[in-house]
This record gives sequence, C-alpha cells and structure tokens, in this order.
Amino acid sequence: MTPKFNKYFTVDQAAKLIPTLTALLDRIKEAQTGLGHIAVRAEAIHNAAGGNGGGEKSTEILERSAVVAKYLQQINELGVQIKDIDAGLIDFPHVRAGREVFLCWKKGEKDIAFWHELNEGFKGRQPL
Repeated sequence: MTPKFNKYFTVDQAAKLIPTLTALLDRIKEAQTGLGHIAVRAEAIHNAAGGNGGGEKSTEILERSAVVAKYLQQINELGVQIKDIDAGLIDFPHVRAGREVFLCWKKGEKDIAFWHELNEGFKGRQPL
C-alpha cells in the first residue's frame, strides 16, 4: 500500500479530537452567521465599499472571512478532512483491514462509530 495521507487515525485518536473539532466548527458557524447578516452578495459588497475600495461593511466581511479561513486551516492541520462545513462532516484517514478508508464523524455524534471507503461519502457510511 502506497500511503495517500500523511497521517492516519485510530478510532481512539479520532474520538479525542471530537471536542476540538466541535469547538472549531462552532466558531466557523458563528463567523459565517455574521457574514450572512452582512448580506454577502456581490451587490451588497459593492454597495458597502467606499469610494476608495474600503468601507465598514466590506472590512467586516473580509475580517470574518479571514476568521473562517483561520479555523479551516486549524482543522486541516489536525490531519483530518472537512467534507461539509454546514453539516459538520469530518473524515479521518484510517487503515482498516490493510486498506485506506475514512472514519466518518458528523457534528453532534458523541463517538466515532462509522467508516466509509475513500470513494464514497456520507451515504456510504458503515458502522464500525
């Protein structure tokens, strides 16, 4: 097996990350909610920009976007893959029966209880 990932997780290692991932996903959602309240449509951004390309609302949009990017980077640095931000779907590279698969976790689940093949997603989840 030629490794496709830099890091692999056991079920226990993945489970220990659940509190950290939950907190990061909550922070992302909070920052995105703020973006939604600012009306992140191209027209709203254009209207918010001042004559010199700045403006209070456009600055806030950029700041909140940077916050989201920072938290996504922190998740990536853990060695996991975020598959759906809104649903809170996270995949953990894992070796099962000698082949690479993903452990699959969804925000709100208390444990790591599912896995799926690399080419399948949430619908292909199988119990451990």
